[in-house]
Amino acid sequence: MVPWPTFFHALQTKLDKDYAREEEAIKTFLDFSQDNFVTPFEFNVFLHWFGPLDGCCKRLVKPLRGGLLCGFVPAIEATHLLQGKPPGTYLIRFSKTHLGSFAVTFVDRGGKIKHCLLYSVQPAGVTLKNPPQVYPSLMHFASSHTNKLKQPLGTKWSELLSGNGPRKPPQPSNPHVISLPAPGQDGPNKAHSPNSKRRDEPGLGQDPEHEDLCSVCLDNPPETVFLECAHFTCCKKCASKVTDCPICRRRIARVVNIYRN
Repeated sequence: MVPWPTFFHALQTKLDKDYAREEEAIKTFLDFSQDNFVTPFEFNVFLHWFGPLDGCCKRLVKPLRGGLLCGFVPAIEATHLLQGKPPGTYLIRFSKTHLGSFAVTFVDRGGKIKHCLLYSVQPAGVTLKNPPQVYPSLMHFASSHTNKLKQPLGTKWSELLSGNGPRKPPQPSNPHVISLPAPGQDGPNKAHSPNSKRRDEPGLGQDPEHEDLCSVCLDNPPETVFLECAHFTCCKKCASKVTDCPICRRRIARVVNIYRN
C-alpha cells in the first residue's frame, strides 16, 4: 500500500507531465477505496480501464472533461438518470460485473433506455464484442457511434476539469453525476416500484448490464448467426446489409436466423 502523495508524485515523474489540476479526479478513479493509499490491485484495475501506463491519465481525463464518463454508477441509477431524456442521451460507467470494462447506457430512438457492455482490450482500447472492432479510447468509441450516442449526460468532473467549477469536487452520494432527478419525476422513488426492483434483483429478470445488442446498430438484439465463422452479433436488418462479419471480417457465406422462446 503506497501513500497517495508518494504514488502521485512517482506517477507524474514517470509520465513527465504535471497533473496537479486533475489530481482529485485521478485520485477518485485510482484510489477508489478512498483510503489515501494505492494498492497493486487498484492500480491494475485502473490500467485495465485506461492503460497502458503511457497516456493512462490522458485517457481518463478526456472523457471526464467531455462529460462522457460518470464513473461508479449502478445500472438502476443510470436508468433513472436517463429517464425522460431525449434520444441519443447517454453515459458511460464502470461495469461492476466485468472488472476493468465499461457499460454504456443510452436512450434509443423510441425512448427506451438500453445498456451494453464495452470490453477493455489490451494493450489499449475498447470493443463492443471482440477484436478487431477495437476503438483506441472511449472518445473514439463515442465519436464512431454518433447516430446513437449524441449527447453525453455530463458530470461534475466536466465542470471541474474545464475550470468552470470549484476545485474541490462535491461530495453527494454519487459525486460524478451532475444531478439526480427530483423525487416524483422519474427519480429515486421509482427505484422501489415492483417492476424496476424485480429487474435488478438476481434471478428475477435480465441484468441491464448483460443486455446484448446488435454490434452494428446498437438498437436491436442479435438475431442471426453468420456462417462459417458462427458469430452471433447482428439483428436481421443489419445482417441483410453486411457482406463481411463485423467481428472477424470473414466473408459471410450464409446467414441463419435465431429464434428465442
